[in-house]
Amino acid sequence: MTRLLLPVSRHLAWLSMSYTPNATAFGVFRILFAFSLLVKPIHYNWVANVPDEFYNAGPGLQLIYGGVPSEWYVEALQSLHFLTAAWLLIGWRTAAASISVVAVHILGNAAVYSFSKVDHSILYDLLPLFMAAAGWGAKVSIDSRNRSRATSGYPLVLWSIVIAFAFATAAAAKFISGWWSPAHFGAWSYVAEGYLWSDQKGVLAGFALDHSNPLLWKLLDWATLFAEGWLFIAILSPALLRIGLLLLPIFHLSVFLTLNINFAPYVFVYAPFFLIPPSLWWARSAFWPDYRALSESEISVQKAGP
Repeated sequence: MTRLLLPVSRHLAWLSMSYTPNATAFGVFRILFAFSLLVKPIHYNWVANVPDEFYNAGPGLQLIYGGVPSEWYVEALQSLHFLTAAWLLIGWRTAAASISVVAVHILGNAAVYSFSKVDHSILYDLLPLFMAAAGWGAKVSIDSRNRSRATSGYPLVLWSIVIAFAFATAAAAKFISGWWSPAHFGAWSYVAEGYLWSDQKGVLAGFALDHSNPLLWKLLDWATLFAEGWLFIAILSPALLRIGLLLLPIFHLSVFLTLNINFAPYVFVYAPFFLIPPSLWWARSAFWPDYRALSESEISVQKAGP
């Protein structure tokens, strides 16, 4: 059992080391995230103006409302949005501030999603929880004045798994619906439906449909399945994961230009994995660490215990 678990623990330690962010860069990242919430806030107060007849909550936390949330409630959420963002910005009791930001986002989204439409923002909303655990208050914060703090890569290992799982579920849904089939054109159908029925059309949607090539559309389907699905393999190697995360903005840009779905905030979701010196981004990029350096004596010590 030790021979099995020890390589796993060493691999996790290697992943953690590869993702451990620079404390100062991580603190600046926290400030930029909080600042983005202040200058481009998520708006909730419009919800109170929607007639009750439109309330159509699907499964989820939005069921707690039982109807369109009242005006005082969404105004309070809007105020808390600004207050928690400012709290996170200064970095005082950063963990509590991060949890508060996430709580406001979840409750606010539940109100917004009370009309059946659900956006793809969950990774952005959960980000502060994992970043607080990783130590984004270790520097450039009020907390750092009281005592020395360090960052940790282990929460980012978990964060990589969460990201991979989220994209894998999206890929699985597309695969089941037939995107793999040469006779099915999933991307084309999305763009065509958005162009015909949506009020907010992608700027290149008409051009893409007018210059349709079945082979290119099919290749786009397969590329989408790969971009979303292969991250579950890429999480085993920091180098592969970073390559995957660098490819995703190309995918997001194509979605924005054809479907007008903005994934720009997801820059914050991917950025933590690059907050170490660029010279170390690809360090020890072999798919597996070299466990052969583990001597028999080390294994014996592990078996014997302290």
